[in-house]
Amino acid sequence: MDTTIIIFIILNIGILTYILNHIKTKKRIHNLVEVFFLFIYICLTIILFFPNILNVVEEILNIPSALNLMIYSSIFLAYLFIYNLYSKIESQREEITKLNRELALMSGKKEK
Repeated sequence: MDTTIIIFIILNIGILTYILNHIKTKKRIHNLVEVFFLFIYICLTIILFFPNILNVVEEILNIPSALNLMIYSSIFLAYLFIYNLYSKIESQREEITKLNRELALMSGKKEK
């Protein structure tokens, strides 16, 4: 095995350990997101151990290069997560504004 692959295997195992440890704590994110990330990192670890799997994917999906598929899907998922995070930030901003208005109204009523 190439040293680069060994480094990535160690990194993936470390990330998998971190995610599994994070699941055990009370600081939980949405279950679906946790399962999705576990699935992604398990798949990446399997691909690192058995890189010939990508050749099978190329043949099945009729893709010129499995590396292109991985890059395109990674970019797609990155933008999907960025959009999802942006929408959550916007909804929280709106909720904070609403709560501030309610607090201002409540403090104004108490002073009278």
